[in-house]
Amino acid sequence: MITADELEQVSAILGTIYDTILAKSSWQDVLEQTCALLAAEAGSIIFLDPVGQRAAYAFEHGTDPKYSELFLTYGSANPFMLSVLLAPVGEVAKPLELVGRQAISKERFYKEWCEPQNYGDFIGGLVARRDRQFATFSFVRLTHEPLFDEREDRLLRLIVPHVVRSLTIAEAFDEVVTEKHAYLDTLDLLRSPAMLVRSDMSVAYVNPAGQNLVREQDGAIARLADGRLVLNDKQIFSAVRSAVASDSGARMFMLGDPPHTSISIVPIKSSQLSALPVADATSAIFFSSATANLPPPAQPLVDAFGLTPAELRILILLLEGRTPNAIADDIGVGIATVRTHIASLLAKTGSVRQQDMIAKVAALMPPIGALPN
Repeated sequence: MITADELEQVSAILGTIYDTILAKSSWQDVLEQTCALLAAEAGSIIFLDPVGQRAAYAFEHGTDPKYSELFLTYGSANPFMLSVLLAPVGEVAKPLELVGRQAISKERFYKEWCEPQNYGDFIGGLVARRDRQFATFSFVRLTHEPLFDEREDRLLRLIVPHVVRSLTIAEAFDEVVTEKHAYLDTLDLLRSPAMLVRSDMSVAYVNPAGQNLVREQDGAIARLADGRLVLNDKQIFSAVRSAVASDSGARMFMLGDPPHTSISIVPIKSSQLSALPVADATSAIFFSSATANLPPPAQPLVDAFGLTPAELRILILLLEGRTPNAIADDIGVGIATVRTHIASLLAKTGSVRQQDMIAKVAALMPPIGALPN
């Protein structure tokens, strides 16, 4: 069971997560707070490109900069590349269990990166998937500490969906705002409805998607009345109105059963008002529709051929054009092991030649573009 103290910590973390929409530096606080909750040594948000074999730290807490740099150099030899190809967005997973603890302990990545830092266990979630990259929200414990268990899994499952929503809402806020109208220009680019409101719920600005939302007639969830935002769900509206009036920090509310729309309230800090032409707005409100996550990009291969994680990893490296010898060197196993996996792949895919197998499975892989240089 999750304790009352743990729920209070989770609530504080969620508030900080929604602060990140307009203050990205707050991700450092999110990582620090989550490390404390999970009793983790370090935490990070990392962007991974499995096709281009590139990685980049976005935010990190408790990490060693030297090893953060080293992490970015492993490419195909990094088992975390496999984990993002299999993970659904919003799910919590343990990468070492996916690849196999015994198997990974023999790999170059483990010996050169995990062992010197005494890293013993990882837990995290895939929190964003775009055409060009993946983002993970992950945490680590040391070898002398207990492995992450059901408690940490349950707690992280409460947090990860909010990280997903926050990153989705903030997607168009990736550039540093330097001009007066940049906030409004950025809001206009959002496909999700967004509004800037004053403490009395009077609307200072509505983006085009928001204008469409309040114009809807049948089944509308929001409307404008005398220039003020009104939600048709009276209970949720009362809570939203109180949150805006009290300036009580970032909050999120769900509409529908099961949830179909999330309403996120992000206070506008005084330091941000100078960047807004609407100087008296106190909160930004974002409406985000809950949509089904796309299947993991490698999942069609697993479903079609019944591949194991180890076989999938070999197959992906073959798709990249790696030779069996290069694969053996990259992941730290013998060439005989690699050839055994290839033989199993040929059998499972009903292929005689390696080239035929690659052509067959490539047709099932959704396209994933590489990160731009």
